[in-house]
Amino acid sequence: MMLSLALVHAEGVPRLSSSNLAVGVASNPTLVRKLLTPLIKAGVIASSSGRDGGMSLAHRPEDIAAIYDASTGSGLLWPSRADIPHRCLVSSNFDNFFSDLATAADRAMREEKTARRS
Repeated sequence: MMLSLALVHAEGVPRLSSSNLAVGVASNPTLVRKLLTPLIKAGVIASSSGRDGGMSLAHRPEDIAAIYDASTGSGLLWPSRADIPHRCLVSSNFDNFFSDLATAADRAMREEKTARRS
């Protein structure tokens, strides 16, 4: 959905409705609004209601650090989930693998963000 908003931004389209965004992810508008609410509250996405309303990026698409921070808060992008039952070799190692991957991705993003500030 963020990619769709970035693409229409580049094309000069002022905003997309949740219905338009939902089509792009084969979902429904209510779920789209629910998923994007944290980014709206964080000021990453601008939202307006009404007949001509919709959503747009509140920042330049290049400003990915704000999007990442709003998506993750103080946690990781892919937090581990203790609620997944360990029924086989894959599910028994799922947590460790993705925890390491999420930690590495988070570290890389934050290092890139710091480097851009310098």
